[in-house]
Amino acid sequence: ACKDDDCPGDWSNQSFGKLNYPLFDTIMAVNVKGPLLVAEAFLENIKAGQQKKLVTISSTNGSLTEQLPGSGAIFYRSSKAALNRAMQLVAAEEKKDGIIVLLLHPGAVLTERQAYLAKYEGMIKMPFTVENMIKTIAKVTIKDSGNFLQYDGTTVPW
Repeated sequence: ACKDDDCPGDWSNQSFGKLNYPLFDTIMAVNVKGPLLVAEAFLENIKAGQQKKLVTISSTNGSLTEQLPGSGAIFYRSSKAALNRAMQLVAAEEKKDGIIVLLLHPGAVLTERQAYLAKYEGMIKMPFTVENMIKTIAKVTIKDSGNFLQYDGTTVPW
């Protein structure tokens, strides 16, 4: 498995022909199993809450219809596609209880761990995306349940 310090964003072991399958198990556990476990653990709290919203952070890397550059990051991209599908199924199941399940793409966020990406155009700062995600979460209704939205509320192709 991949230890935190061994995974700084090097996608070289996620390219076809060079796949590190133990890493696949770790990525799927974190990006799919983890959110499902948390959602199930808090389901009764969500049902009892006023807003009844379950929000997961996804990525356009999980899009099945949007053409993305390159062919690497197979595990990461697959995990985000799996997360999106899983949460769409959760949305269908929980709609009867008025729970809004939302998939959010925060954008290409410049985190501390990814400071080396600062030189690339289009990177956005964490406070900007968080502020906009909070606004988007506040506005969504049951009609939006199961949708994949960008931090600013626009629909993301999936």
